[in-house]
Amino acid sequence: MALAPLGGINSISDDNIPLPNFLNNDQQKLFLAATRLYTGVGGGGHPGYQPDFSVVITQTVGGVTSNYNLDTAFENYAAFEKAIYATFTKAYGKELLSDVGIKEHDGKLYVVDADRGNIGIGFKRVTYEVVSHSEDQIEFIMRGHYQSDVTKPETTTDYPIRMLKETDGWRFDLFASPAFRS
Repeated sequence: MALAPLGGINSISDDNIPLPNFLNNDQQKLFLAATRLYTGVGGGGHPGYQPDFSVVITQTVGGVTSNYNLDTAFENYAAFEKAIYATFTKAYGKELLSDVGIKEHDGKLYVVDADRGNIGIGFKRVTYEVVSHSEDQIEFIMRGHYQSDVTKPETTTDYPIRMLKETDGWRFDLFASPAFRS
């Protein structure tokens, strides 16, 4: 089962986000997949990061017209949905899939043709703090460190993250991306 776009994901070093060292190898891989999927869905880029700008559908809702580009990173919408549900709990995955920037059309994944995030606005690094750790739940804080101007002090924002162990493995039911402030 692919948790990543067709091109694959080996690191998130380009996002300057280290993996939490208190997670085991499988949990770190899940964290990596969650970071890419969440950032694409809720932050900025596109879920697969391979939009085809030549294939566009248009939708008007409430008087607002939006263009959606085909995202070719996932084979189809079902593969993208499968990756979401392999990474996030059903309830949280459903919430992410309801994002207005994502659309299924003729079985394919489309993403809105717009920037939806603020990556790089003073983002410097991330640190982690474990809140609780048990056999079936891990809660931690992902702390984003920001400095928009070198003459100003660094600031931090805490993002709660929660992993639950379900019958078919670990899933995130709360996630965030420090590179995209909400």
